[in-house]
Amino acid sequence: MGRDAFLIPLKDFRIAKDRLRGGTLDATTLAVELAHGVLEELRSRTVLIVTESADVVAFAASHNVGCFTSRQQGLNPVLQDAYDTLVADYDRLTIVHGDIKHPDGLRDFQSAKDATLVTDRHGLGTNLLSLPTGLRFSFSYGEESASRHRDECLRVGLDLDIITDSPWGHDVDVPEDL
Repeated sequence: MGRDAFLIPLKDFRIAKDRLRGGTLDATTLAVELAHGVLEELRSRTVLIVTESADVVAFAASHNVGCFTSRQQGLNPVLQDAYDTLVADYDRLTIVHGDIKHPDGLRDFQSAKDATLVTDRHGLGTNLLSLPTGLRFSFSYGEESASRHRDECLRVGLDLDIITDSPWGHDVDVPEDL
């Protein structure tokens, strides 16, 4: 498998899943449970949680998982910091979100091409992105990120595999996702 790692970006659980807050659902507990499920599935792989939150660093330690702590704020700057910094340690990084409802099989994932992008089930978001390190790649998570990540992969000359029908495309953002 070479020098590869999975990066799981996690924000402070007390503010994660903001679109699920305000109702009867305990969004903090749900965010922790979803992240735990992804970590358990990836237990046999090299995993780093990427965060700017001290509470998430403690969560990583309690699960015996490495952590990349960034001084940046926000998903894109934090991931960019990790990607740019970890180039000396890894040849490939696979970013997978900690809110995948059905992470089964992630432990066996290997990119078939230079890069792999797994969209959310709507084909708009990016739930998994695997690419080699050492590129001038710019992350662009947020609404409709899949097309921006596709364009960025093509811009840096990667042969890209786009998967739109994966169980990993089911993330939990809004109550209907449950």
